[in-house]
Amino acid sequence: MQARHTGWANAVFKIYILRLLKKHFHSFRMIGDYPRIDKTLPAILLPNHSTWWDGFFVYLLNEKLFKRKIFLMMLEEQLQNYPFFNKVGAFGIRPQNPKHTLNTLLYATRQLSKDNLLCFFPQGELTSNRKRPVVFKPGLKWVVEKYGQKTQIIPVIMHVEMTEHQYPEVFFHFSDIKIYDGQHVPDVNQIAEQQEKYLDDMAAQLAAGHKGQELFKGRRSISEVMRKRN
Repeated sequence: MQARHTGWANAVFKIYILRLLKKHFHSFRMIGDYPRIDKTLPAILLPNHSTWWDGFFVYLLNEKLFKRKIFLMMLEEQLQNYPFFNKVGAFGIRPQNPKHTLNTLLYATRQLSKDNLLCFFPQGELTSNRKRPVVFKPGLKWVVEKYGQKTQIIPVIMHVEMTEHQYPEVFFHFSDIKIYDGQHVPDVNQIAEQQEKYLDDMAAQLAAGHKGQELFKGRRSISEVMRKRN
């Protein structure tokens, strides 16, 4: 199933998602520096995938940071359960079907432009942030090779943490952005190792009490409401 962007769906979805995230999370915070992307080049976002919420987190990142037309790869069977996602940029893949996988990767390659943000979860499945080693599927290398022109790879760590607040906080951590072309293609094992390093680094920073900068404010805890009343 290919993406079918529609203006009305994006407008409705934006309102719905921001309200949903505000309701269920206390805040969304950035550990480290904000990413500086080249606005003249296509961009591929590579997040880890450890929660059901991850697609919504990607949508928030695009709204706050990238502001591009998004194309998000997800499992076809999940997309059939949530067909509305198709109208806001989601497209499906059937990894157990080689022909369908090839056609999906070709479709993903065609979406690479300076106005678009292509996103897929390189682990290919929902995986705990604690699982080691981090392993990526080879689709990223194939897409960059097939595209054959300059494109930027943007790895990002997304992590949900229960802190002192009633509702969980979400933390983002971007690693170094790399530019590749048809002659210089990404080493997926190297990028996976880098993601593993940043997962460990984020865990260490959170354990040390570092919370970074607030990107998006969510729902206040009962304790905060009570303190304000008093």
